Amino acid sequence: MSLLSEAYKINPLSIFKNKTIRKNIVNSLYYFGGTLFQFILAIITQPIFSKHLELEDFGIIGYFSAIQALIYPLFSMSLPFFYMAQYWKNDKGLDGSQNLSFILNFLNISNGLVAIVSFILVSVYFHVFNVTFPLMPFIFIVLANLFFEKYKTFYLLECRIQKQGLRFFLLNIMQATINISFSLFFVVSLHGGALGRMSGILVGVVCFAFITLALLIKEEKYKFSFKLDTVKIKPALKYCVPLIVASYAYYPIGNIDRIFLERLGNITEYGYYSIGLTISGFFSSFLVALYQSFEPDLYRLIAQKKYKQYMTFAFIYIIFLAVLCFMFILVSKPIVSFLTAGRFIKASEYANVFIIGIFFMSIGGFFEQIFTAFGATKYVMWRNILMGIFCIFSYYFMIEKYQFYGANITRVISSIFYILSGAILFMIYYKYNRNKIRISL
Repeated sequence: MSLLSEAYKINPLSIFKNKTIRKNIVNSLYYFGGTLFQFILAIITQPIFSKHLELEDFGIIGYFSAIQALIYPLFSMSLPFFYMAQYWKNDKGLDGSQNLSFILNFLNISNGLVAIVSFILVSVYFHVFNVTFPLMPFIFIVLANLFFEKYKTFYLLECRIQKQGLRFFLLNIMQATINISFSLFFVVSLHGGALGRMSGILVGVVCFAFITLALLIKEEKYKFSFKLDTVKIKPALKYCVPLIVASYAYYPIGNIDRIFLERLGNITEYGYYSIGLTISGFFSSFLVALYQSFEPDLYRLIAQKKYKQYMTFAFIYIIFLAVLCFMFILVSKPIVSFLTAGRFIKASEYANVFIIGIFFMSIGGFFEQIFTAFGATKYVMWRNILMGIFCIFSYYFMIEKYQFYGANITRVISSIFYILSGAILFMIYYKYNRNKIRISL
C-alpha cells in the first residue's frame, strides 16, 4: 500500500476519538499557555522597548541574532534530534533518558572549544570586512547565551517527551518573566540600548539554566562528569554530523539576508526589516508551540510505522497554521503600530511577507522531521545544501536588484523551494526504501 495514498483516507473527525491526540491537545493548551503568556508580555513591553530603542539598536539586535544562528549548530551539535530519535529505541547503550548525561557532558566540553574558535573567526570577519556594527561586547553575550541555553533546551524537551505540559507551562512563564524583568531594567532604568536588551536576555538565560540544571540533578536525570562515554560518541556523531552540515547549509535560508543587507549600509531600513522579522517571530512562536506538542509523537509514530496517524497529525497542523497566518496578515498594521508605539509602522510591510514565508517553511519542515526520524540524516544534509546554494544566489541577486524588498520576497520564494526539494528527495528515499516504510496502522 502506498504511503502517500493514506493521506486520502484521513478522517479529521478521528481526532475526537483518538486518546493520544486528545492528550496532545490538552498538552498543546499548556504549550500555548506559555507562549500566550510570552506574547502578552511582548505586547505590553514591546511599545516600551520601542520608545527607548532606536532603529540602530534594532539593527544591532537583528544582526547579532544572525551571528548567533551561524554559531548555534556547533553548540547544539544537533543532539536534541538524536536524543528524540533514540528515546523509544532499545539499542544497547542508547535507551531513553540515560543518554542525557552523556549528551550534556559532551556539550559542556565541546561548547568551550567552539566558543574560543568562534570568537577568533568572527573577530577576523569584522576586521576584514569593516562591519558597520560594533563587535564588543555583543559577541560575548552571544557566546554565553549559546553555552547556557542547552540546559533549558533538554529539560523542556524532557517535559515534552514525558507529556508534562503543566510543568512546561510554568517553566516558560518563569523564564519569560525573568528575561523581560532584566531587559526592562537594563533598557529603561539604565538606558542600555541594544546592549541592555541583549544583556537582559542573557541574565534570564543564565538564571534559568541554573534552575533547570538543578532540576535535572534533583530528578537524577543528569550526572556531571568530565569523563565521556567514548562508545556512545561514535554513533551520536555519525547521526549528527550530517545534521550539523545540514544546519550550515540551512543557514542562508534564514539568515544570509541580514548578512548581505548589512553591506548596503542603510541602518534605518535595516532597522525596519529587523522589526518586521522580530514581530513575525512573535507570531511564529504560536506555531512552534503547537508543533512542540506533537513532535515527540511524530517521532514515535514513525518508529512504530503508524503512518496514517502521522498524516492526521500533519493535516491538523497545516490547517491550523493556514488560519493563523491569514488572520495575522489581516490585522498586521494595527498590531505593528501598537507594538512600536506608532513609530515604526512601515515594518508591517515586511512582517506580512515574512508570515507567508513562515507558513511554507513550516510545511517544508515536515520532511526534515521525517528524514531524521528514519535516520536518513544525509537526505536532510543534501536538501539543505541545495537550499543553501539556492538562497545564496537568490538573496545576492534580489538584494543587488531590489535591496530590502528583494530580500523580503526571497523569503517566500526560498520557502516554496524548500517544500519542493523536500518532496522530491522524499520520493527518492521512498523509492529505495519501500520495504522499510511498510504501512502499519
